[in-house]
Amino acid sequence: MNRVGKVVVAPIAAMLLIAGIGTGLSAAGSAGDATVSKKAKKFVPKKFKGTWKGTWDNLTFDTSGKASITLRVKGRRKPVMSGVFRLGGEAFGCDSIPPRPVKMKKGKGKNRWNSRGFKAAWNNGKGPIRISYNHSKGRLTGSGVSPCTSAVTYRFSGTMNSRSAKANVSIFLDGEPLAKSKLSMKR
Repeated sequence: MNRVGKVVVAPIAAMLLIAGIGTGLSAAGSAGDATVSKKAKKFVPKKFKGTWKGTWDNLTFDTSGKASITLRVKGRRKPVMSGVFRLGGEAFGCDSIPPRPVKMKKGKGKNRWNSRGFKAAWNNGKGPIRISYNHSKGRLTGSGVSPCTSAVTYRFSGTMNSRSAKANVSIFLDGEPLAKSKLSMKR
């Protein structure tokens, strides 16, 4: 199998990480799978902190690997969410993906979290990565570029809550459909 056919899931998990993010993704779900209680109207990062573990699966090329995120929240007045995402195996056309650290401050705009969820954006050296989490809907979405080649891009959509997360991933090579993957994690 060539490098491009191996999987494109790492930045997704990294994005999840950002939101309290390293939330347990189980990438096969729909928005209806999220369990956000009516009482939990506001996003509270400390409810997402801890170690999240799970797997990614490339359904097209039958490859898989471990995924984990360790999320911390520091500060009372101006809390900062930070964490490190790790993706094992050969993902996104890469032989290995280095751990991805992420930090988000409270506020509005990219790389920020607030009571409604979070938004993050960065560049991995090959192209942009974007992730967004709407807490009231339990909806997680995003897109990005493989950290190994700008020819491989992806989009994902899924659900998330303080205990688990799921995301379906569509992977593209030069803009054409290449593979389907899923990411699943639990805290």
